[in-house]
Amino acid sequence: MSYQYLEYKNDQGTAWVTINRPEQRNALNRETLLELIDVFQEIDKDDSVRVAILTGAGKVFVGGADLKELSVMSALDYLDYGNLYNVLNRLIRENSKPVIGAVNGHALGGGNVLVLSCDIIVASERAKFAVPEINLGIFGGASVLPRIVGRYQAAEMVLFGEAYTAQRGYELGIVNKVVAPEEVVSTAAALAESIKAKSPLAVRMAKRALTVGNQYEPGAASEMQLPLMSLLYSGHDQKEGMQAFFEKREPQYTGR
Repeated sequence: MSYQYLEYKNDQGTAWVTINRPEQRNALNRETLLELIDVFQEIDKDDSVRVAILTGAGKVFVGGADLKELSVMSALDYLDYGNLYNVLNRLIRENSKPVIGAVNGHALGGGNVLVLSCDIIVASERAKFAVPEINLGIFGGASVLPRIVGRYQAAEMVLFGEAYTAQRGYELGIVNKVVAPEEVVSTAAALAESIKAKSPLAVRMAKRALTVGNQYEPGAASEMQLPLMSLLYSGHDQKEGMQAFFEKREPQYTGR
């Protein structure tokens, strides 16, 4: 797959997606959104992909929306742009493959919300996060932050638009790991390898169960997750995983 604003490679089952507009701080213009939508649709369908890593080229993860483009939009133009952005975030959240956000630098505005669609987040200790749109006469982050950090922390982030560090993100439960800048990519790659060592089918069902758990209250989510677990018990990998445990050996998963 070839893109104008992205770099993509499938490295032995790890799909690397790099937003490649470093001169524009990897700002999310309409074309970049369309390319990201396309690549995550392909990742979802590609059985050779086991896990995806999303990162940015240069010193910034994503500096937000492309303000030059945003500043001349009409209300209808923004509806179109916003719909594309929502489609992209849903594709990442509901993707059949786990998505690791490798936050190599600042994740601001739409970039902050984009990385929150990922399943695991590794951040540079120098990275900062913010939804600063309130300072531009608009707002951002209000649809996702309350569910992640709670109403009051979300209100502070959305209404003040102030930046917070990766360490603060870790304390709030947004970031999984804070590492030195030069270790972001290698840490994300190591996490991907750990996921790839698991049963492909179990990982896929677990990802679906996490999506359901995030969308519904616990009782309904439990009912909806039960068939996913039942499906695993009808396949090879569940039997192989448990047998390998009893035999004290590494399991040989087939994805069935």
